[in-house]
Amino acid sequence: MPAARKIAFIGSHSVRKTNAVHSFAGAVGRSGRSVEVGREVVRFSPMGMNERATPEAQLWVIMAQIREE
Repeated sequence: MPAARKIAFIGSHSVRKTNAVHSFAGAVGRSGRSVEVGREVVRFSPMGMNERATPEAQLWVIMAQIREE
């Protein structure tokens, strides 16, 4: 079995990354490959995000992302 691959979609706010991810995942799935889409953990942060994000909030996001992966 080939090794798992991870692909990241990175971009600014509101540039339709989520739509692109789901479209890409659908195409890969239709080709017969197994696909998983990870959660966007920053949306679940109890500590604020964007302009309200403190260093502690950023650490929470990083650690939550590592746990997800």
